[in-house]
Amino acid sequence: MRELSHRPLVLAGLLCCAAAQTPAPAIADGPLVCFTVGRGEGKDRENVHFVANVDGAAAPREFFRSGDSARVLQRLDRDHLLVASFGLPYALLVVDLGAGTRRELAAGAPYGFVAVRGDDVLHLGDLLAQDDYFYAAPWRAPGERRRLADARFKRVPLVQGNLAVAVTKDNEVWIVSLARAQGRRLWTAPPGVTDLRLSLSPAGQRLAIGCVDNGRGRLCVADTSTGELVRTVADLPIQVSSVSSSTPVLEVGWRDDSHVVCSETRGDVQGLRGSFVFVTRDLATGDVTDETVYGDLGLCHEAPPVPGAVQKSRPRFAVAVEGGRAVLRARDEPEPLASIERDIQQYEDLCVSRDGSAATARLGDDRRRLVLFTAANTAPRELAKEWAYDITWLPAAK
Repeated sequence: MRELSHRPLVLAGLLCCAAAQTPAPAIADGPLVCFTVGRGEGKDRENVHFVANVDGAAAPREFFRSGDSARVLQRLDRDHLLVASFGLPYALLVVDLGAGTRRELAAGAPYGFVAVRGDDVLHLGDLLAQDDYFYAAPWRAPGERRRLADARFKRVPLVQGNLAVAVTKDNEVWIVSLARAQGRRLWTAPPGVTDLRLSLSPAGQRLAIGCVDNGRGRLCVADTSTGELVRTVADLPIQVSSVSSSTPVLEVGWRDDSHVVCSETRGDVQGLRGSFVFVTRDLATGDVTDETVYGDLGLCHEAPPVPGAVQKSRPRFAVAVEGGRAVLRARDEPEPLASIERDIQQYEDLCVSRDGSAATARLGDDRRRLVLFTAANTAPRELAKEWAYDITWLPAAK
């Protein structure tokens, strides 16, 4: 019994080698689910981490245990995971599930992960060592990392094709060519302009920059080759609900190469009622060509849909609130699979995968029985008889 959760798995530490007394269950190409159980108390406490195939009936497999904190970032292939370890070692790691080993990929950089591009992990270096440059490090086998630009960056929020877009601590926006390992400054935020949101046009020739200027949204669109501003629109309404603790930002995206999209607010300027709207503008004229309401005034704006994104199918599983209970339901099934009273519900009592094709629930009076439901079988499959947490869904291997 639990609520919707897509949180990354928080791992504790990593076994360098797993001594296999019996053959371990095979890791299949299909999707995986990971979870953690804690054993022991105080300094003797260990976090024990398991991985299980979503499909089939194989028992979950323990793949390491430790008292240190870590997080699975991405599945690299069938048997390898990229892990951020925040204890010992303090690094980005490549974990081999089949061999039970791990390899240090980037020391001092567990917070620096950007993206995976082919055989390379893109990451920022060690901030504490003033090495926060942008790097590409090979993950399939040990090798020298490559610096991709001469500037030091605060974040790299966008990788698209051969281009990356990076931001310095002074709010300079850089374009980085991943193929040539060269970067150049494209745009610098004026004084007082903050909270940059970035989106490349589908062809990569324009960069939409959403920012906040005195509490209002400002849209700037720059040519990625010359840095010339081809469109600026200021004083855009972006307020959020008065109960939100989030600072309003201007989320930006594209309808196509000729039309830029912003998430704006319509309605009561006091933030008491209203709606969030995707506003499309013609890049050449600046004229508004479409306004589509996508939700009531809420806690934060959403980024516009990616052009050409495949429409998601209706999820098999979903969590809903029915009266005073949170309920896990399967499509076309008349009875709920699990439910829990809202006033005692805890995070991850009910958890649905990103695509809605699988779900877990913690059952029993003490919720120490973790079960899995899949699209192929809504009968509960038991994964653990201990308090399990940090449910992480990993996609099928490519």
